[in-house]
Amino acid sequence: MGASRMSGLDFGLGETAEMIRASVESFAQAEIAPRAEEIDVSNEFPRHF
Repeated sequence: MGASRMSGLDFGLGETAEMIRASVESFAQAEIAPRAEEIDVSNEFPRHF
């Protein structure tokens, strides 16, 4: 759940910060989440991320 969807966590950082947050969330969901179990098991975070 992203910070913008959680009540009480609106820090009023503006549109640019919200765009960055949304981009990071999208990247994490698309690229990191599918590999999370592998990352946890190996205890190594891929350098290309």
